Amino acid sequence: MAPVPTEQDLRKTATIIWGALLAGLITFMAVASIARPTMTVADPGMATALALVANALTVIQVAASRLVPRFMKRREGVTPDQHALTRTIVAAALCDGAGLFCVVVWMVTGTQWIYGALGLALLGLAACYPGEGRWEALGGSPS
Repeated sequence: MAPVPTEQDLRKTATIIWGALLAGLITFMAVASIARPTMTVADPGMATALALVANALTVIQVAASRLVPRFMKRREGVTPDQHALTRTIVAAALCDGAGLFCVVVWMVTGTQWIYGALGLALLGLAACYPGEGRWEALGGSPS
């Protein structure tokens, strides 16, 4: 039988997962800015539409990253810290997905309209850091 992780182990795990998502997004941004293909969308209207979709999607997903974890109910047999870990992963993944989409839209269109949405996704992801206050707000045990 595997040992049961402690509260501190679960919070460390949440921090590692959050850090990996943040590092992945930043790395993808760096690689995209260095090796950005010279693709351009033939129709300028399509570039604008993609930028608008990315902006709207980012606002929705960052808002969802704050709301969805609140509505996630803890199942029987799940400890509060396990539940906080799950909530952290869901919130961070929502912001990370929005950020990755923004980078892809920027690569495809080259539009600068995407920088605000990308910044919002990064701020949303940064806000998901499982610090003491956030961890407790998500239902985890105090340190």
